Amino acid sequence: MRRPRRLITVLAVAALLVPASAAHAGFFPGEIIDGPDPDLVRVGGVDLARDGTGAVVYVRKDGGVDHIFASRLTDGGWNSPERVDAGLGDAASQPVVAASDGGRLVVAFLSGGSLYAVVRPAGATAWPAPQLIGPATDFPSVAMSINGAAYITYTLDGDIRAARLDRTSTTFAAIPDVLDVNQSEPAGDTQARRSDVAISADGTGVAVWGERGTDGRGHVYARRLFSTSISTAPQDLTLSDFQGHSAGDASNPDVKIEDDSSFAWVVFRQMLDGTPRAIARRLVGSIFQDPSVIDPLPFPTPEGVSPPVIDMNGTGQGLAAEASTSSRQVYLAALEDDAFGFGAPRVDSVPANAVDPDPLTGVAQSGAGFVAWLQSAGQGDPVAIHGRLFDVKPGPTPQTSLTDEAALTTPDLGAVDPSLGWAAAADRVNDAAVVAIQRNGVGELRLVGGMIDRPPGNFVTNTSSKVRRLTTLSWGSSSDLWGKLTYSIEVDGKVVGQTQATRYAPDGRIRDGVHRWRVIVTDRRGQTNATATHILRVDDTPPRLVVHISGARKAGTALKFRFTARDVLHRGASGLARVHVSWGDGSPALNVGKTAAHVYHRGRFTLRVTAIDRVGNATVVTRRLVIKQ
Repeated sequence: MRRPRRLITVLAVAALLVPASAAHAGFFPGEIIDGPDPDLVRVGGVDLARDGTGAVVYVRKDGGVDHIFASRLTDGGWNSPERVDAGLGDAASQPVVAASDGGRLVVAFLSGGSLYAVVRPAGATAWPAPQLIGPATDFPSVAMSINGAAYITYTLDGDIRAARLDRTSTTFAAIPDVLDVNQSEPAGDTQARRSDVAISADGTGVAVWGERGTDGRGHVYARRLFSTSISTAPQDLTLSDFQGHSAGDASNPDVKIEDDSSFAWVVFRQMLDGTPRAIARRLVGSIFQDPSVIDPLPFPTPEGVSPPVIDMNGTGQGLAAEASTSSRQVYLAALEDDAFGFGAPRVDSVPANAVDPDPLTGVAQSGAGFVAWLQSAGQGDPVAIHGRLFDVKPGPTPQTSLTDEAALTTPDLGAVDPSLGWAAAADRVNDAAVVAIQRNGVGELRLVGGMIDRPPGNFVTNTSSKVRRLTTLSWGSSSDLWGKLTYSIEVDGKVVGQTQATRYAPDGRIRDGVHRWRVIVTDRRGQTNATATHILRVDDTPPRLVVHISGARKAGTALKFRFTARDVLHRGASGLARVHVSWGDGSPALNVGKTAAHVYHRGRFTLRVTAIDRVGNATVVTRRLVIKQ
């Protein structure tokens, strides 16, 4: 039996009012990826692997011809754009991208009536030449597993086709069978019927698409993919009715699968009582469970909803979003105990949106996520992208909340052009990239990334608060997927040094005594986190030592020794540990008190007396002794 797990949900509207904590990711709009450039044509897609690497793909003219470009995301920053379809002269379009850990990327696109793919291996220094998959007419979709295997689905003359990439390969193999159910009916030939694909950790895929049924209605179908074979039992997800409400055309499927290939979710739009509604169905094994309506609208309703979208992590936590068609309000639903709830009926705040919000979501492995949408108040208000974070506070009963709405674009770069596409994706810690093209004046086009960057994670100091000699200070590492972190060491409220390591040897001496210290970590975008402040007791001063010698320096006569030793006096002093004497004549060395006596034979000797405090600071006094007969 599968072990139950507690998933997340927005419990009530009141829960949405929980204030954001210091751990919330920050919104950083306006990071320019490409431009200004009048040759920017369209955003294709963006994807982030769980480790925070990824890429955005888009169409840009090169020599007056549309070609495919990519900008890779490494260490949280965008690299210079690179042309992906090098060597192809025909115009290219419809690029899509999928990312896996280590920088492994797959880009698929159309060019000259064919589908091409480019697989960039992890650690590669350049894009390899495009691989011809075969003839294609429209709508590629790509997904890659955490282990680097991938599927592409696409349309060829009204049929759904697919290709498979093994996890260790850089070459796709075409799947010979057609995926759609009735090849005499059109499938995947329109935006509403385009295919989508998802792939699990074990490399099993699920493809979904829209297809006209023999009953004349639009249907949504799903079929499992096994290596280069397809299931012989496609599933029709289309509702014949829903709780007494008549059902019409189904379209716009979106699919996500867990790491465990037994479980997947598909959301799509279907007409109920003549109005488009958002439907979700869960795949368990080989059977889809009963459908649920995931939009919050009542029956009857004066308006419907836009096509829903879903994102889900590897353990089945997810978010789905859609928008109402007339009032253009954005709705969000979260997964709880393997079912969708209505948790947040509305997440946007604009009184009347002048554009289709076209919402997108992303979900981290923790269950945290985000929702983003397009909005404009009209009357000269430029189209912008806004978003909110979906936060999860761990515990026996996880608490969820939505942060305040924030902008992911900046008006200084102009208005977002919705006709040029936009895309969003998250990594495993809820870092995210929201990418669009902004237009500012004639020909002023910029490809821009709105970044959601999680602050550095919590960490602790390792250096003890016990009195100590101060050679180095050390601390645990803070977690951050996007770039190296800078640690600032603060003593008594002043920064004494910085490093990117987790140890620091002070350049100058920190005076003896009791201090308060902590470490502040800063990421590439200036976000900070800090350890708690701790006591630092420093004793770097050796004890004071005076040696007195009395008596005749004759062989066989006892010499008397008196030792005056004490530790330095300050609040952090460790205290005297011992006085150690090495007689220099081969006799055993020993620890002594304030006085001692020793008998030498004739000769020359070096007396060595060491006073040592409790942290190992030492003072050494030597005396040359000449003993006569």
